[in-house]
Amino acid sequence: MYNQRQQQLITMLTEAGTLRVNTLAERLRVTGATIRNDLRKLEREGVVERTHGGVNIRTEYLAKRQYASISDSTRPAHQFMAEWVLEQIRDGEPIFLDDCGTASYLVPLLDQRQHLKVFTNGIHIASALAHNEQHQVFLVGGRVSTNGRRVLGNLGCDMLSTMHIQTAVISPDGYTSLNGMTQNEYETAQAKAGYISQATRVIAVVEQDRFNTNAVVSIPGIRGVDILLTDAHVENRLIDEITRQGTMLITCRDGVYNEFPACHPVHEWKIGFANLSDSLPFCRQVRLSLEQAAAAAGTHLVVLDNRMDINQAMANVDDMIAANVDLVIEFQLFEHLGGVIMNKLRAAGIPVIAVDVPMVGATFFGGDNYNAGRLAGEALGQWTNNNWHNQVDAVLLLEDKRTGEVVAARLYGQLEGLRKHLSIPEESVHHLDGCNQPDIALKNVKAWLASHPHLNHVAILSHNDDAAFGAIQAARELDREDHVAIVGQGCDENIRTEIRSMRSRVIGSTAWWPEKYGHELHQLAEKILKGESVPPAIHLNHIFINRENIEQFYPFESQDINQSIQPERKLELP
Repeated sequence: MYNQRQQQLITMLTEAGTLRVNTLAERLRVTGATIRNDLRKLEREGVVERTHGGVNIRTEYLAKRQYASISDSTRPAHQFMAEWVLEQIRDGEPIFLDDCGTASYLVPLLDQRQHLKVFTNGIHIASALAHNEQHQVFLVGGRVSTNGRRVLGNLGCDMLSTMHIQTAVISPDGYTSLNGMTQNEYETAQAKAGYISQATRVIAVVEQDRFNTNAVVSIPGIRGVDILLTDAHVENRLIDEITRQGTMLITCRDGVYNEFPACHPVHEWKIGFANLSDSLPFCRQVRLSLEQAAAAAGTHLVVLDNRMDINQAMANVDDMIAANVDLVIEFQLFEHLGGVIMNKLRAAGIPVIAVDVPMVGATFFGGDNYNAGRLAGEALGQWTNNNWHNQVDAVLLLEDKRTGEVVAARLYGQLEGLRKHLSIPEESVHHLDGCNQPDIALKNVKAWLASHPHLNHVAILSHNDDAAFGAIQAARELDREDHVAIVGQGCDENIRTEIRSMRSRVIGSTAWWPEKYGHELHQLAEKILKGESVPPAIHLNHIFINRENIEQFYPFESQDINQSIQPERKLELP
């Protein structure tokens, strides 16, 4: 059993890693001799170890004993705050736990939840949770710290950025209402920004000695904190400053919680979203993710369906103007229609975000078409080297000329990537209408394959996953699946099923993360509506997904994207 001071020593070392004896004595306001006596006891029991630079917690102790239940007689503020955080976590949620004191107390409490997916940069946190077989635990990549407690750097950010993190629990080195969360190390600040940038909700746990204190480096590129939990005494002036920024403040003093709700702006944004076509899996995921982001922010979202039709797209523009929306997110197919749409919306004074298909005068959000295509082409070229010994009889380009030159760059990039691995004469390249519908791609690919029965090595490059899905169905209907190798663009739910199938000749697809569009689009729309400066174009970070890495980037299929928050999307006119 440890006395209160020894328990404080354990907590301080758990949070900080390595500390000097003089620092510990100063913080606890006791003599160095007293601290050394305490440390000798803790060292004998395997809790701490002395180093040349000071003293730190033993990794073995953290993994085996730190997460044992804390007795009621020694319940520190961390314990109460951990209990509050637990109430915010639901069964099955993907969460991120920063390596911090509160997370240490939260770990044993997570036994009360089922089927969590826990991402963490704390080695001891991952080790302790790994013993609970009902949870999935992911240790983010990076450099191991010198004390062996945590992973540093942002090598794991690419993987984590593809995950739908529901709640991120972060403990910064400092927090102020003016500068937000700050860190003492630049490397840690950059990593934390990457870890939490995609989280639906960010809970900042700020101990009293870090509250209203600035560390050296601001955590860059993230939105404000959703919930701030602290055991500090917060003056009324600071309560007002924090809550006016849209942050809920929870204070925990002596086990008593006080809640101060966020003060949201009186004005409610009304955003119009004209989707490409809700019949396509990719577009459905975009729509669902945007509905979720708007619902979480309290934004009034007007959702319409362009149905890949010129007349419908123009009618939807008129309806959104009549609905007096503050901003339009336009996802439409026809490049030549962009000028007409922009003239109407510009005359109405409505800013526009163009999704995937650029429109002059609109802020562009979407893919880096050439590079997204190149990734798929190079992957297919490597596959043909390994499986067809560089023999390709023909290349089919499944295109949609309605989308214009920018989207056509996807196919050009694929062809260039394929040619990095093998020589392809122009006469072997065939252009087919892949449209944006699987049935049209199925019809055209089936007719072409039927007219070329002697070709056994056909590489198929697709401008999107719908065309790729139609192509694989065509090959199956002709019992010629072994004669084709197909890559897609988008990595939607249908193609992910194909990629996981060991028998499918869909080699893979470049990820465009449709399930992430909504969060990014809503953030971009908010910045524009607030008058903040935004770049003219924002491009996605693409990764080619195949059987070897799909479980890394899609270890679970988010149920959120399979449920609609607005099952009936009717236009609400004023």
